[in-house]
Amino acid sequence: MPADQESLTADIERSRAQLAGSVAELIGRADVKARARASVTDFQHRAADTTARLRQDGNELARRNLPQLAAAAAALLAVAALVVWRAAGSRRHRPRG
Repeated sequence: MPADQESLTADIERSRAQLAGSVAELIGRADVKARARASVTDFQHRAADTTARLRQDGNELARRNLPQLAAAAAALLAVAALVVWRAAGSRRHRPRG
């Protein structure tokens, strides 16, 4: 086989490979359902990653601030108990009439 013919054959094979790649890409673009499924799957993965990261960040924040959270909860309970106690006391000392 002459060199020019080998070069021409190589060019044809290269062109066929490029054309096959282009056709595959066009088919992929035309398959709307597959693209939509891929988008949904990608979104689900990103949402799961974000949820896991936020859950981990929240757990770490709670661990670091647990004493402050406990103190705030205790203070809130004390204030609520005081309000209930004072309200009950004011009803007991009210004159009936």
